[in-house]
Amino acid sequence: MADYGAAGGGLLSAGLAFNALFAIIPALLAVVAFLGLLINDPVSRKDTVEFLIQQLPPLQPVAQTIVDTLANGSRVGSVVGIVGLVWGASGFYGALEGALALLFPGSGGRGMIQQRLRGVVGVVALIGLVFAAIVVNAFVGTVSSLVVVSGLDVFRVVAPILACLAGIAVCLVVYVVVPVHGPSAAAARVPATVAGIGIGLLTTLFGVIAPLLVQGFAALGVIASVFAALIWLNFIFQLLLYGAAWACIRRDRQLAMTATPRI
Repeated sequence: MADYGAAGGGLLSAGLAFNALFAIIPALLAVVAFLGLLINDPVSRKDTVEFLIQQLPPLQPVAQTIVDTLANGSRVGSVVGIVGLVWGASGFYGALEGALALLFPGSGGRGMIQQRLRGVVGVVALIGLVFAAIVVNAFVGTVSSLVVVSGLDVFRVVAPILACLAGIAVCLVVYVVVPVHGPSAAAARVPATVAGIGIGLLTTLFGVIAPLLVQGFAALGVIASVFAALIWLNFIFQLLLYGAAWACIRRDRQLAMTATPRI
């Protein structure tokens, strides 16, 4: 907590939440554009987009507005359009790397071009994970329709577990790959597990709370959805940065234990 506070973790999480919200717009449009190229049937394409929007309840109203107003009214299906969207979404990577650099201090850093290229790779990987999630959802949906336990919806039970596992995987990759002087996978494993479980549970819980927040500020329209999404993103990045501070402590201890003593 001391390291998190010394690095200005509260301000960093708020800044990351702001940057992430605006990176979501081109990322979501890129996904919709890819779907337009891969799925010719308008009904199947619409059902797939609806499924994607429903997977992140805290962002569902914002994502729905983006798709309805931008994706349907803009020509984003061309290759040039997709490349531009991926490039725009990659800008968030620089903000994330800059925040983690304060929690993982060290000499040197990456250049702006390298940051952007790594961000593009990250966005492309994210799009790949989205399509993998579609396949997994189809499989889980088939299994849950076949397996009925006393009328219990198996998918509702499995969803929070999958959210926690996804959170753990994302945190581990972020801690090890994004910082210039990041920890080893062994040093980051425990913080990533704790932070990932917290993020998964918070996302599941916020999916229930978010509609109430939006309903309470219904007069503000889409601004209420943006407000709720920013709250969720801020909490998410706070957990991520707390885990990063913990991973840095474990990194330094590991380096101290493996350092060659001077003669």
